[in-house]
Amino acid sequence: MKQKGLWGDEDSKKEIRKDPGVTSQSEKDADSEIRPMDEFGFVPEGAPLALRMTPRSFDEFLGQEELMGFGKPLRRMIEEDRISSMLFWGPPGTGKTALARLIASQTRSYFKELSAVTSGVREVRDVVAFAKESRKMGRRTILFLDEIHRFTKAQQDALLPHVENGTIILIGATTENPYFSVNSPLLSRMRVFRFEPLLPSHIETLLVRAITDRNRGLLAGDSSQEAGAETELEITKEGIETDYLKIESGVIDHIVSYCKGDARVALNVLEAVWNISETSGGKRVLTLRKTLDVTQSPTLIYDKTGDQHYDIISAYIKSMRGSDPDAAVYWLARMLEAGEDPRYVARRLVICAAEDVGLADPMALVIAESAFRASEHLGMPEVRIPLAEATVYVCLAPKSNSAYLAIERALADVRDKPPYAVPLPLRGTGYYGAEALGHGDGYLYPHDYPGHYVEQQYLPDELVGVKYFEPAETDFFAKKLKEVPSMGKKMGVIGAGTMGCGIAETALVAGYEVVLIDATEDLARKGYERIEKSLSKGVDKGRITPEAKEDMISRLRCSADYKELSGADVVIEAITEKMDAKKEVFKKVSHVVSKDALIGSNTSSLSITEMSKACEEPGRFLGIHFFNPVPVMKLVEIVKGENTALETVEKAKALCDELGKTPVIVRESPGFIVNRLLCPMLNEAAYLLMEGIASKEDIDTAMKLGANHPIGPLALSDLIGIDVLYAIMETLAAELDEHKYKPCPLLKEMIDKGQLGRKTGQGFYKY
Repeated sequence: MKQKGLWGDEDSKKEIRKDPGVTSQSEKDADSEIRPMDEFGFVPEGAPLALRMTPRSFDEFLGQEELMGFGKPLRRMIEEDRISSMLFWGPPGTGKTALARLIASQTRSYFKELSAVTSGVREVRDVVAFAKESRKMGRRTILFLDEIHRFTKAQQDALLPHVENGTIILIGATTENPYFSVNSPLLSRMRVFRFEPLLPSHIETLLVRAITDRNRGLLAGDSSQEAGAETELEITKEGIETDYLKIESGVIDHIVSYCKGDARVALNVLEAVWNISETSGGKRVLTLRKTLDVTQSPTLIYDKTGDQHYDIISAYIKSMRGSDPDAAVYWLARMLEAGEDPRYVARRLVICAAEDVGLADPMALVIAESAFRASEHLGMPEVRIPLAEATVYVCLAPKSNSAYLAIERALADVRDKPPYAVPLPLRGTGYYGAEALGHGDGYLYPHDYPGHYVEQQYLPDELVGVKYFEPAETDFFAKKLKEVPSMGKKMGVIGAGTMGCGIAETALVAGYEVVLIDATEDLARKGYERIEKSLSKGVDKGRITPEAKEDMISRLRCSADYKELSGADVVIEAITEKMDAKKEVFKKVSHVVSKDALIGSNTSSLSITEMSKACEEPGRFLGIHFFNPVPVMKLVEIVKGENTALETVEKAKALCDELGKTPVIVRESPGFIVNRLLCPMLNEAAYLLMEGIASKEDIDTAMKLGANHPIGPLALSDLIGIDVLYAIMETLAAELDEHKYKPCPLLKEMIDKGQLGRKTGQGFYKY
């Protein structure tokens, strides 16, 4: 019987043999009707079922619809004979070799097939020599190189020039990720096509073909059977039956499940069961028992160095991150069953516990580390238990990547910014001469303070205010943090004067988004410019970086529209000391901000209880009195009105902590603490000057050197503002009915002249 090849008949074979090419033993047998399968695709007598069932047309090709469906790019390339170098990547038995041989039947090019398992550079050179001669005759040569990943770098390099100049069209096939196993220069000259495992429906179709096709299927080569049309199938509850065999129910389903999308495995199993089957009633019977005997060990697609390795470990980690214990345990089982090193799995488990669970449940890291230690002492199968235990724990633990993000942000600054100097108070003091250098000067030992905490600067000057760590809601200490409620990150400041701008600037340094409100857009804009100027001075003096300044300015908005306060977590009023004006402000604020927002007044003397009446929620209102200059002065007076809720006070304390301020709590009283003590002194200093007792310079010097005050009383009055001081004094005099609080006439005279202090350039001193 004359055999027709799958990719050319006997005549075409002889035609090709006349062309220059590789001499081989097969050429000596050119006249034989049936030969071992060669590069032209002739199927040998007695070839395995998997080889016999190789598709001969697009209609027979199963799977890879995204590549080979009607109108798809790869199919069009083949049909139009526009083949270029390409690489087929996918698991075994998905049609890579079959498609390459199908290409050979469709193209007008010569087709040479090599396997990287049995071939080397010499064989490649022979093919190249053949291709060069064929090219002179106007024929292209396609080289199909199976298992291309098994070629070394040098062997792959030998292909590169011939692919690049078009001497050969290379079609490579690999089961491993080509981005790991194929040289980049070679890979860049090839189109990569990804093959997926065949679907159960594809495998079923293939098995049916093998059963029904008398020419190529199970009956091929059986002289006792008549060749011809396909066998008819009868499907019953007992299984599948034809005129020559019976297949028990469950056999096909088991083979489909066992092969995991590998067509070659499916056909090999079917053939193996056929070979050991027995005849009953004139028919071969394929039983489920014998099928199970053939498939004692499942086939798993897994390569400890290839893409399956990386894909499955990725699925494992993502399943834990996504809190799906069923999926995570499944992928764990896949790896362990395939022989993955348990220590590798345990290391990934530890990483996931640290990165994805993190501070939400620090115990997850402890348990993961214990599983890792177990993997070093236990082997399979025992180690599967602690690994599964830790996997489930990590899955079900709450998730937080706050620590991971913190170190990533810090590393980014370390890499991108200069190595800033360690502040002197933090420098080492354990060697001779350190004290003379100023190392450790100003360091405050936290254990010497209540609660073992004291506020001080630990970051370099250039990074003050930078936040690397942002606790997540799920962090294990989140509940503790909520006991002292933390403020949000949007602040509204009403009043773009000296105090308002100082408060706004302090909030910007602390990382807040700030909205600066004033009566008109022009006034608000002037406040914006004042803050920008102050920050620029900080850059000039090296206190902040230009990048930090730009970041802060980007978080500052100015407006006359109270609607801009929407979403603010805290609003602080800092306008003139007039009760009616302040009440009007708070009415507007209450209608815009949420009921959870903190509302405070920077008043230095007015009644907090009275002001709170203008708020819809009086319990969230209090006094929050800063001192000028706000960015420098550490003290804040938190003033409780009659209606102020305890939670509001705690929120205000948390706000002070975020702003780097030290709060003192005071019950509502005119002047609170500082002004009630300070104003009489400032007022008396004005009387001393008015009465000619001493010069302004001497008065200030006396208090600085005699009372150790950092600034003299008259200079301090200029800083506060003469008009502000006068207003406070009038309020104190009225509320307390004390003569000592009656403002000095000199203060009224200076106000009338517009000599209000630093803000006007003239007060007790010129500026």
